[in-house]
Amino acid sequence: MKSTGINNKLIIILVLATTILLTPSFFIHSWMNVGNNSLPEKEEFTGLKDSAFWILSSPIHIDNNWSATASTYDWCSGLGTPQSPYIIENVTIDAQSEGSCIYIKNSYNEYFVIANCLLINAEASGGAAGIKLDWVHNGTIVNCEITENYVGMYLSHSENITITGNSIDNNPGQGIILYQSKGNQIIDNEQSESHYYGLLINAGSDNNTVSGNYFENNTGEPTYGEGIRIIDSESINVTDNVLMYNDKGIKIQDNSNYNRIINNTIHDNSDYGVLIVAETRESHNNQFSLNSFDNPSAQNALDNGTATKWDTGIIGNYWSDYGGVDANDDGIGDSAYSIPGTGAGVDHFPIWDDGDDIAPIITILMPLNNSKYNTTAPTYSITITELHIDTYYYVISGPSVYESQIIYSLTGSVDQSVWDTLPAGMYTLTVYVNDTAGNLASDSITIIKESLPSTPQAIPFGNFYLIISALSIALLLISVKIKRNKII
Repeated sequence: MKSTGINNKLIIILVLATTILLTPSFFIHSWMNVGNNSLPEKEEFTGLKDSAFWILSSPIHIDNNWSATASTYDWCSGLGTPQSPYIIENVTIDAQSEGSCIYIKNSYNEYFVIANCLLINAEASGGAAGIKLDWVHNGTIVNCEITENYVGMYLSHSENITITGNSIDNNPGQGIILYQSKGNQIIDNEQSESHYYGLLINAGSDNNTVSGNYFENNTGEPTYGEGIRIIDSESINVTDNVLMYNDKGIKIQDNSNYNRIINNTIHDNSDYGVLIVAETRESHNNQFSLNSFDNPSAQNALDNGTATKWDTGIIGNYWSDYGGVDANDDGIGDSAYSIPGTGAGVDHFPIWDDGDDIAPIITILMPLNNSKYNTTAPTYSITITELHIDTYYYVISGPSVYESQIIYSLTGSVDQSVWDTLPAGMYTLTVYVNDTAGNLASDSITIIKESLPSTPQAIPFGNFYLIISALSIALLLISVKIKRNKII
């Protein structure tokens, strides 16, 4: 009798365990929502205070007395550290032709910012300027309007000065002057309408960066009128600037060596795009590449320097008056461009596009020809040789079937929804590419969609629980009957 009871209990436990294990919800994981883990938005910090504007009746002159200035005047604040620089902002100064609007000297260790200022009418003699820095380090001049001064900015013996986002216009002498000033950054400014230079880099002002600026309409004085003039200075990086409507875009002279003139737009200047001269001293090993020269009423370049490099060995510059062709459509002229002048300059790899007349080359790497697939759509991998691709797309064709799809990657898969609609059979997969000139190319392979073997009909999910319940009840009834028979 005891063993029979144990057997009955084991049967009941087995039935319950079977029911639990076969219930789909047993396998479903529940994930707890632990809250939003996204990071808070980072607050923008410009380093500038929000304050009123000051109209000053006299210029600002700081001579190693930043602390006293900040403690005395509302328009100056800060501690002079990199984290809390001295700040002069929102100031309007009319110098009334008496000295510079802002003149800072003998500031070596302090950090400072001059921001959002309007500076006009600095003196036209004595080296004055809208902003003048003399023996100064560690400054930023940002978002200022500097106009109607004889000189916009004048940096003398100054280092680590960033000049960015300023408007420096209608200063009839020079826009910006660097004199014996090294390691400065002149970035994203707009300068125009000076009669001599937009930017003068002079007298050992080495290792400066000039990037992203506009130098325009600097013209008027005979033999001057340059967007940029470099004199006796080395290792200047002049990149991504626009130099237009000047007498000369860039002039390099007198022992100015190893300067890099890269990716600038030098258009519509009236005398020269670039002029390299050897007057009392030669200039050598200056590098030009990726620039666009288009000066219809002027000479694009005159090279009287020594060992000027007009290409990188792979790519040179665009020349609007280039007379060669690009028969292989690689974007490089098939013949060299010679630069006039005693320097015998040559651009061996001039950038040129005379029209695309070569079709692209396309190859299907995957799938392999006659590959077989079932329910999962085929993946593909292709290569395209073409500089000016417009569109590429695939077509699946077969008996009474034509499906096309534009694609945007050289690797991917056939659209699964399209593949699902295709009956078993043999299809042609063709990938097309056309370039911007309308030249078309293609490559084709055969792919096979196989028939799938029939599968037993699945038990409807709604009836699954009824079957399990009936089985459980039957097993319980059998257990009860066995128990009664034993008692009898």
